[in-house]
Amino acid sequence: MLQLFIAHNRGAQYFIGKEVNERLLIEKHGRMSWKDNSCFAPEALIDDKNRQISWFWLLDDDPESFFVRDGWSGIFSFPRCFWLEDDELHMAPVDELDRICFNNKLISVGLVNDFMTIPVVNGKSCRIRACISQGDSSYAAFRVMADENGAEYTEVGVDFQTKLLYFDATMSGATGRRIREEAPFALKDGEVLNIDIFVDKSIVEVYVNERQAICRRVFPASTSVFAHAISNGADFGVVRVCEVFPTNFY
Repeated sequence: MLQLFIAHNRGAQYFIGKEVNERLLIEKHGRMSWKDNSCFAPEALIDDKNRQISWFWLLDDDPESFFVRDGWSGIFSFPRCFWLEDDELHMAPVDELDRICFNNKLISVGLVNDFMTIPVVNGKSCRIRACISQGDSSYAAFRVMADENGAEYTEVGVDFQTKLLYFDATMSGATGRRIREEAPFALKDGEVLNIDIFVDKSIVEVYVNERQAICRRVFPASTSVFAHAISNGADFGVVRVCEVFPTNFY
């Protein structure tokens, strides 16, 4: 049984356990927000296919300024499915999100030492997917929402040495929560890194191997947006990119 909940200062979290006499006997605890409370207030439902689907309130950097300027604050994340497999929580974007993807392209990237530009048609509303072989590299990541001068970007990827999925927003613009968030994640023996990234205006979400995810908001100033693959020796193979019909206008 999965129980989603929040702490106001630490954001979305979960318990996994067994229901006994209408009580949850907790066996595991985990988080959806690690650095702050940016991923907040989970909502959940069970659909007609018996899928547990959840979405979250992604908080802004300064709610008071948003209320003054726009009359609202916060925005929903993309919906994701949760399920238990091998006594472990798994998660993935719902299949229905494929319907908002169009203009699919396959980009041959291969081995990346340093960085390589990924040609995305619309870098502000796009999806990037890749199966990455670690090799001898210590990390593999993508920089999205990047400007042409490298002064602004949001970096999402995996540090293989520290066994962390990370979301680095320290260079994401002059506003927003400019922090680096990290979540525990390690590849299993013989496993490749499967990374799935959504970008929709101020929303950036990254999923890896259907076992971990980080979702946050960023506010870059640049209108010229690029994407880059970066690593020190990982093989990115063929990267799949597509445009996304915007669900978020801010």
